[in-house]
Amino acid sequence: MVKGASKNKLKNELQCKDWKFIEAQDPSKLKYLEKWITTYNYDGRLNSQKLVNLQDAIIKRTKHDPRKMDKEGYEDVDYWLKVAKRREEGVKKRKEEEKEKEEENCRKQLMFHRAEDNETGCVGARWRQPGNAAIQPQGAQEQEAQIDEQPQAHATAVTSSIYPGLPPQDPPPEYPTPPQTRSNKISLRWSRQ
Repeated sequence: MVKGASKNKLKNELQCKDWKFIEAQDPSKLKYLEKWITTYNYDGRLNSQKLVNLQDAIIKRTKHDPRKMDKEGYEDVDYWLKVAKRREEGVKKRKEEEKEKEEENCRKQLMFHRAEDNETGCVGARWRQPGNAAIQPQGAQEQEAQIDEQPQAHATAVTSSIYPGLPPQDPPPEYPTPPQTRSNKISLRWSRQ
């Protein structure tokens, strides 16, 4: 059998291909990946929590011996951890930017709809402005003068006919006897038990 036949077998069997991201940046940082997979059950993800757990496992196994830690690839794990944190910060920042952009779009939509409400104006005020004779039809000036002269009389005439006067306020008539109800325990024809 050839010496390097199964060399990349472990890397290629991983479900997560984050190691390719590290390989694109620095191929020398993949030297201990297969050892991490076999010895520490590392799944190859660029997740800061999993990499911190990997670092803790290396420290436990090597008992803080710097030479043994170098053989286990502790420095490479540290590099992977820095890349993972940068990546997670970028994802978090992108989500915040998307959220801000979505809120801004909502505000723009809201402002757009409010602007439509303000577009309508008083047409009569435009007609009454001096200098708009070109816009006013013939005879509008006479009508305008009549409206300005009689607004008070017209308003009172309309409101007085709508609301009738109140009747005189006499007290209600009193009953000669108290009213007959079931609460008085009076038996009536229609209330047989």
